Order: sequence, then C-alpha cells, then structure tokens
Amino acid sequence: MLSQLCIYTDVWQMNRHVGFVPAFFNSFVYASVRGQHDRRKLIGMQLDAQRAVAKAGSSTAAEKSQSAEAAEHQDLCTGKVIMVLGKTDRAVFSGELELDAKAVLGPANLEVKVFNAGHEVPVMQAEEIVDFVWEGREAAQ
Repeated sequence: MLSQLCIYTDVWQMNRHVGFVPAFFNSFVYASVRGQHDRRKLIGMQLDAQRAVAKAGSSTAAEKSQSAEAAEHQDLCTGKVIMVLGKTDRAVFSGELELDAKAVLGPANLEVKVFNAGHEVPVMQAEEIVDFVWEGREAAQ
C-alpha cells in the first residue's frame, strides 16, 4: 500500500509540477552531495563558536540581541543542524548518514529525528516534521 502511494506521489509530481524532473536530475548534476566534508565541518565549527559565545555570556542586552541577530542571519538560530530521516529509506541510510553527520558536524551540533517511513518521509509525515523542527526552534529561543 505504502509503495503504491509513493509511486502515485512521484507520478503526481511528474505530471503536475513542470519543474520536478529537471530539478530532480539537476540535484544529481549540480548538488554538492559527495565530498563536502570540509565545507560541512565549517558549519560545525560555526555552531561550536556560537555555543562558546553563548556560554561565556554577553555582558549587555544589546550584545545578546546582536549575537541572536547574527545567528538568525546565518540560519544557525537553533544552534544545531536538524536532520529528518526515514527509517526504511532505501536511498538514504539513516544509520550511516547520522554517523557521518555526527563525525563531521560534531554530536552537539546535530539533532536527528528518524521517522518510521522511507524516502517519502517529507510527503507522508509533513505535519510531524514541521512540529519537530518548530519545537527545536522554540527550544533554542
């Protein structure tokens, strides 16, 4: 049943979203999916630095506000990379990806949620994902 729904979802996207197929293929051609450990380590380093500044504490409210604005501008306002994975995904192996991401970003810089779903996780569990991401954002503020 679920596999039929996934196929239906893909067909629906291909038939109704003119940009789906080009975007899908361009993600393989242009996306930096492989060999990006050095670039991703920079994100971990930025998050570590952000955490160190927060631990040291700002002396004034203005400094705290400025620090929060800088983090927001850099899209690091949650203080972590939030990763959503599907437990039964046959394209992205959640266990392997989580280990790799922790090694590159640092365990303190990663929040992972594995849903009981496959590669279709963003389509099938959109509401739960939004709740998870929103809760992480609210907890960081």
